[in-house]
Parts: sequence; structure tokens; C-alpha cells
Amino acid sequence: MRITRKILLLSGLLVMSASTLVFAATDTTNVDRYLVVANQPLAAQSNLLAQTFQVRFPLHINTLGEAVRYLLRFSGYSLAKDRDQSMEVAALLARPLPEVNRNFGPMSLQTGLMTLAGKPFGLWVDPVHRLIGFRLLPHYQTLYQPARYNYLMAMPIRN
Repeated sequence: MRITRKILLLSGLLVMSASTLVFAATDTTNVDRYLVVANQPLAAQSNLLAQTFQVRFPLHINTLGEAVRYLLRFSGYSLAKDRDQSMEVAALLARPLPEVNRNFGPMSLQTGLMTLAGKPFGLWVDPVHRLIGFRLLPHYQTLYQPARYNYLMAMPIRN
């Protein structure tokens, strides 16, 4: 009886110590008596373009380029220099910020940048230098070749 009790007691201690080792091996922290959190970065901390924002652009933000720079202020990214962007992108960034986009979000940073740029443009990301830029998508490049663009601009607008 004594031997059985000792074996039972020892096996109980062994199970408790093993469960403590397993718990200690997991990457968690006890925050409160019943609350355990994982020791991992948030999704927005790992993927900076996934961070969620909501913004009301100040009145001094007048162009799409200014709006993009304003969104990127605290993101860890910067807008690529004008010389690294195409003429179409430079023209886009000089356009006025639409009034409908003054109150913006909540959405991810990537979605917000793509919404400001519009469907003809794709987002390119340089994760090493943390730069953001835009490029005209291939489908639209064929539509806006200089000769074709001049032809389209010369066409009268039909109502």
C-alpha cells in the first residue's frame, strides 16, 4: 500500500513537472490569472502594409501625392522619388485629391494606397529600402501609348 502510494505520488509529481515544462516551452506569457498571450508580433507589425488606418485628410492636403505621403508618415515606408516613377504616375500624383477620399477608412494601408491610385495602377514595394511606388498596369500601357493617347485626346466627346 505504501509503495503504491509513493508510486502514485511520484507519478503525479512527474506529470505536473512535465506539464510545467511543456507550458514553459510554449511561447506565451501569463498576463493575468486566466489570460495568456502569445509572444508574437501582431500581423500589422510583421506586414506593415496590413496595418489598419482611418484618416481625415487635413485641408492642406490637396493632391494624391500629398495624400499618399500623409498615409505613409508613420507606416515605416516612404514614397519612391519622382525620378523612379513613370510619367503616368507623376501625372497621377499631381492630380487633385477627390473630395470623396478626404474621409478615408478604416482599411489596410495597402488597400488605401491602391484606392487612392485607382485600378489602372499597381503597387510596387521595395521591402529592403521600405519604398512604395506605383506602376501603370500592362493592360493600360497599351491603351495609353503616346500616339494612341494623342489620337484619343483629339477625339470629340460624345454625350
